[in-house]
Amino acid sequence: IPATATDTEPVTERATSSSHDSSVPSDTIQLTSQMPSFEPYIHSPCRRSRVEWASGNEAVVPILTLLGYLHTIVRTSTPDSSKFPVAEAKTFQTHQLTTKLIQCLAANALAVSLLGPAGLPAWCHVLMAHARYLFPFEVRREYFSFVSFGALRLLGTYLQTNPHLRFVRADVRAEDMHAGLKIRVDRRNLLRDADLTLLENADKKAAMDVVYQKEVGTGLGPTLEFFTLVSQQLQHRGMGLWHGDVEVPSEPADVSFSSSPCSSSSAVAPSVWDLVDTQECIMAAEGLFPKRVGKGDDHARSQVMFTMVGRFIGKALQEGRLVDLHLSPFLFALLSNWHCFQTNPALFSIARVSTVDRALALSLEKLVGLRHQPDAPALIAGMELYFVLPGDERPLKPNGDRIQVTLGTLEEYVWRVCHHTLLTAVLPNLHAIIDGFEEVLPTGSLSAFEEGELDQLLCGQLWDCAHPLWTAEELTAAITCAHGYTDASPEITSLISILCDDFAPEEQRLFLIFLTGSPRLPIGGITAVKPKITVVRKGASELSTEDEDSGLALPSCNTCFHYLKLPSYPSVEVAAHKLRQAIREGQASFNLS
Repeated sequence: IPATATDTEPVTERATSSSHDSSVPSDTIQLTSQMPSFEPYIHSPCRRSRVEWASGNEAVVPILTLLGYLHTIVRTSTPDSSKFPVAEAKTFQTHQLTTKLIQCLAANALAVSLLGPAGLPAWCHVLMAHARYLFPFEVRREYFSFVSFGALRLLGTYLQTNPHLRFVRADVRAEDMHAGLKIRVDRRNLLRDADLTLLENADKKAAMDVVYQKEVGTGLGPTLEFFTLVSQQLQHRGMGLWHGDVEVPSEPADVSFSSSPCSSSSAVAPSVWDLVDTQECIMAAEGLFPKRVGKGDDHARSQVMFTMVGRFIGKALQEGRLVDLHLSPFLFALLSNWHCFQTNPALFSIARVSTVDRALALSLEKLVGLRHQPDAPALIAGMELYFVLPGDERPLKPNGDRIQVTLGTLEEYVWRVCHHTLLTAVLPNLHAIIDGFEEVLPTGSLSAFEEGELDQLLCGQLWDCAHPLWTAEELTAAITCAHGYTDASPEITSLISILCDDFAPEEQRLFLIFLTGSPRLPIGGITAVKPKITVVRKGASELSTEDEDSGLALPSCNTCFHYLKLPSYPSVEVAAHKLRQAIREGQASFNLS
């Protein structure tokens, strides 16, 4: 705990090596991932915001500073690495402030619809950004939606929940507030159409309603599948977007730029998105992170593609669509605290590198461990390391390829590798992602969440191919029976048994896509799916009695309302076969109106 809790500067460790040159920051990174990151409770992009907030709140600043350090200790400690009991996160949550914030959101709804975030008192924004651990996740998510989704959508939601206030404007209807943007896309050129669609609608707050060409299906299901398919195609190997992938060689794309700040992809040639034929996706255990910028890269093409990625992430968060795009935790950290990382070099550490490149982080940890060897100077000299980026050979500082690493400069070398890996070598691509994101949402609005929480907001519940998506109890609680079926119907019992016992996790995932259009479950699992899953009997109005009795009929569903139409089959084996056939062959089209 810092001795002076009211200091306005972050408390960081100082460099112990006198061999640093003047360009190396005096705030030294933490060299091992085992060391907790004692970041101050306020990680604002500049000192000014902290000083302005502290003015008039002198009595509160020391308390929040102390709580911030304690929360950091708890968040970065585990029972194995700590000699004292680790408190739970909810220990820091305060019921009084949470209640006050909820009351403040309700009382200022109309003001926010007219003035935006300025319609809320300043303390709401300050505490949400700088002391978010005081509030539960659900409340912070409500705050995020409240200040980020635009006046029309906010006012429409407010009128829906408060119908007695509609007399304020007789010509305002809540239904009109939620009118969607009708978007038509071609499955064969999905990324190209997605790029143009997101460019044209980045600043629009109305929800997108996607329809596929030559298909009659419309509504929530096709829209969810649109976000799912785009997120999957962005991960195809050979696109050259992510760390660990290699770009397919091609002629430079025909990209024209105008003076408009949002025109970076307004005239993109189709070849930008039609370079890759493979369906193999990148498997990044650490999460997807932008690749390094190389000398031979097509920078115009990269800017177009990464800007589209930023818009896509922003739209998915804005509309609450779950996507199959597992990003690196550090990329989420950059999105939510971009200016902080630009102005505080001490935040770049081996622990951060491990969230992008685990192999490199392990190598750096072993290298740092050599400092404690009796013959450390000889060992390091024998490795013949120079100030160049591993695997890239670009200099880490001027004439770095001719400057050998010694014991005295080892710490500087490790810091420069971390800084280049996480920022310098990927800076243009990061700028493109952030620029695209800010066309949809302000990056500052993400500061209310931790990195893992942002992954949950974007991707939903973590999916593991080795574990089932649900249990029989959870699935039973998530299903409502109607129109020919009851909870006691043998067909429902068979359905639950098939989905829980017979289906592998990958087949459960296919069933989820078939039923909802999304491969991910929301936070809370299958019981949190809204609307609830409804299972009805597919009867005489939709197929002949002969087809139903013979077991030839296939299940069908309404993805917008999670409405599964299940025929009555003569045996569990036939039902399992028909379900498998439906979820495998019923993908990639919405042919039922």
